[in-house]
Formats: sequence, C-alpha cells, structure tokens
Amino acid sequence: MRGRSQYRLSQWLRTGLILSAAICVALTAAGLVKAASGDDQLVDGARLVQLANCAFCHGHVDHPERGLAGGRVIEAWFGGVGVPNITPDTDTGIGRWTLVMFRDAMRHGRSPNGIRYQSIFPTDNYAGLDNSQIAAIYAYLMAQPSISSTSFAHEQPVLPFGPTPARLLRLIDRWRLTEYAPMPKPTDGTLDKAFQLSQTLAHCDQCHTPRDVLGRLDPTRHFAGSYRPLYGGGKAPNITPDIKTGIGGWSVEEIATYLKTGESPEFRDVKGSMSFIIHKSLGALTADERQDIARYLLSLQPLPSEIK
Repeated sequence: MRGRSQYRLSQWLRTGLILSAAICVALTAAGLVKAASGDDQLVDGARLVQLANCAFCHGHVDHPERGLAGGRVIEAWFGGVGVPNITPDTDTGIGRWTLVMFRDAMRHGRSPNGIRYQSIFPTDNYAGLDNSQIAAIYAYLMAQPSISSTSFAHEQPVLPFGPTPARLLRLIDRWRLTEYAPMPKPTDGTLDKAFQLSQTLAHCDQCHTPRDVLGRLDPTRHFAGSYRPLYGGGKAPNITPDIKTGIGGWSVEEIATYLKTGESPEFRDVKGSMSFIIHKSLGALTADERQDIARYLLSLQPLPSEIK
C-alpha cells in the first residue's frame, strides 16, 4: 500500500508541475506575466537608442510628442534629407519589420524592399553592434507608441533636396560605401568599451573626421576635425590629442566633464548640434564610461589640423 501511495503522490506532483508550467506559459502569452529578461532587454534598448542619438534625426525638437516618427529634413553636407518614421506604425513606420529585416537595415543600410539609405544613416558604425544589442534596440522601438507619419514613409526612397541630381548622388553614395575604412580598434583591450561607445554607437567620426570631395571619410585622419560634418551646420573640431589644434592639453577629468556638461576647460559652453548630443544622448553615459572615453581619445595619434 505504501508503495502505491508514493506512486500516486509522485504522479500528482508531476501533473501539478505540468499544469503550473502550462499556466505560466498561458499567462506570459497573454501579457499578464513578463519575463525579467524581457524587461532588461527594453532597458538596454532604451539606453542604446539614447546613446546612438536616434532622437536627433528621427525625433523633432519642436514636436517631442511625435517620438521617433521622423518627418523632418536634416540639412546634411550634401543637401537636405528626409528622415523616416521608426515607430512601429505598420503603414509608415517599421511595424511590419522582422528582427532580421531590422538587423539588415542597421548593418547594411538597406530597407526590406532593397532601397539603400543615404549616407546620413551611419550604417558603417552600426555594423559594429552585436546581435543582442540590435535585438534590444528592435525590442525597444517595437514597444513604443505607433505614430503615423506620412511625410516620409519608411518604405519609400529618401532622396536629397539639394542641387545634386538624386540618381547621381545615389551612385556616388554606393561607391563611397564600398570605400569606407572604419577606425581601427585600440590595441589596449581596456579601451574596447570606450571604442564601441564613441565609434559604434555615438558614431563620432561621422562629424569629426574630414571628408573628400565625394564625402568619403579620410581613413588617415580619424577625428581630426571636419568642415563638412554629417549633419551640416558649421564645422566639427579636432578631437585628437594634438596639443595646438586638438584636445592634447585637456586632462581626462576635463574631457569627462565636457561630455557631461558641455563646458570646456576654457569655460565655453557647447553649441549647435553637439549641445543636443551632450545633453540628450551622452547623458546616458556613466561616470566611468565618460572617463574611459576620455582615456580613449587621449590614446589616439595626435593629428595637427587647421580646424580647432
């Protein structure tokens, strides 16, 4: 009798465990129970989106209620570019995109229908993101409110409004992408995270590296300053540790303070698009990350430049 009772008890326990698991699965599918990993992924995605400064292009200073619905025109060095909607709207945004489609857009600069994005989208930098980071960004964007934006639907070609003919500019753009030489990783392994933060996510080289007549970044002068920054609007200074024209006279603490407050050692406040980046994007950096980026910048080869 005792053996039979133990057998029945074990059967009941097994049945109970199966039912409990089934209930948990059902509740999770219904949205009543959230996995901790899912919450963590959204938190990671929010931070990555902020550090990548997505709001600068896809948001709108005058209409923050529109989130990342795009619809504005960015004045780039080669003319105006319409910015698309990256909210999960199914008609004008990315609501129909799968993670694979999103990853292809981030790494290769192509929409699901094969349209190549203009070079204002820093796909060369985002190619350095790993699968988990791209998945976190995708999850965060898909969790945002769906907003319709008919100004520039994401599945439509985004063409410049400048004087250069659109077809010619797209051909030049394709050739330039094949010639891109990304900044080499630091030899000091302790600076790998700072490299990814500044080069991959914040894509600093897109503004601070000079370009040739076709807009290609000069691989021999990374971070040496540019008269033709990606987002237009003046010049981007030399941020290599050159003493005379760069930040070679700045200390690690002074650079870290600048990344936090936008105030230089000469007590000058940051202006223009960099002000938005400092206060809205780089605000997601921790104190240690700011220190690491400062050390990374000071580890670069000093490059003299006419741009200060």
